[in-house]
Amino acid sequence: MGKGVPAAARALAILDFLAAHPTDSFSLSELAKELGIGSGSAHALLGAMTQAGYLVRHPSHKTFRLGPSAIAVGHAALESHPVIEVARDEMRRIADELDLECLAAAPLGDELVMVARVGGSHAGRTLSRVGDRLPLIPPLGTMYVAWAGDDVVAAWLSRGDASEPPERITGYLRALESARALGYSVGVVVGDTVTAVQPVSGDPKRLDLDPDLTYEIAYVAASVFDPRQEVALVINLDGFTQPLDLGSIVAIGQRLLDAARVITRGIHGRLPEGLVPRRSPAVDKV
Repeated sequence: MGKGVPAAARALAILDFLAAHPTDSFSLSELAKELGIGSGSAHALLGAMTQAGYLVRHPSHKTFRLGPSAIAVGHAALESHPVIEVARDEMRRIADELDLECLAAAPLGDELVMVARVGGSHAGRTLSRVGDRLPLIPPLGTMYVAWAGDDVVAAWLSRGDASEPPERITGYLRALESARALGYSVGVVVGDTVTAVQPVSGDPKRLDLDPDLTYEIAYVAASVFDPRQEVALVINLDGFTQPLDLGSIVAIGQRLLDAARVITRGIHGRLPEGLVPRRSPAVDKV
């Protein structure tokens, strides 16, 4: 068992990597380098996984990609998690409406795993792929942590940069307060940093942004809830190509909140007490 566990972890790492690059094929040396696996171990693992049908090897290029056994597992996983299929339809609708990319991430321990992606990518932006795992480090994961218990919030804060000043930590907590009040969160780009927008002091339902300015938007996110009122998915809008003013940001946040509510209803989920989003008017493409 002691030897088998590392081998199993390396096999799962191979599957995760190929799932994050579903249209690409990789040679043994490329996979070994990307994943930090020795050539001998990689050769044995790839051979076993190919024989079992989880990988397919190109006869002449000698590259590997996902095989039919992985497809079967993927279909079974979708049946076990119907929220993804329900979400994809609504995500496609809002992505087409706003000409943005919409991604869905599911919480997994101290990570978020990208489970769905729709909409066209925009030139010059590096966006996440399905299968990518992102660490829950502030401000990432605000719409998951906002609804969690104090222990989860404390662990989330502890994974941040220890050198950050106390006011930055206070800002993260205020962003969580705003997320709970509004039902969505907004990230803006300030210099080279993505910052979760805080609320106006004393009014968590108002974003602390100047209505006379425009802002480069990194993301807008909202939570989808399961029947236990727990976060099943976080859906994110990405791919913003031009700065937006406060009115446009709020309208997009409300539109995404409406989409999250549709998905929640589609999986018979229940909204947390007090979160009753209103219907918003149509939003122009951005």
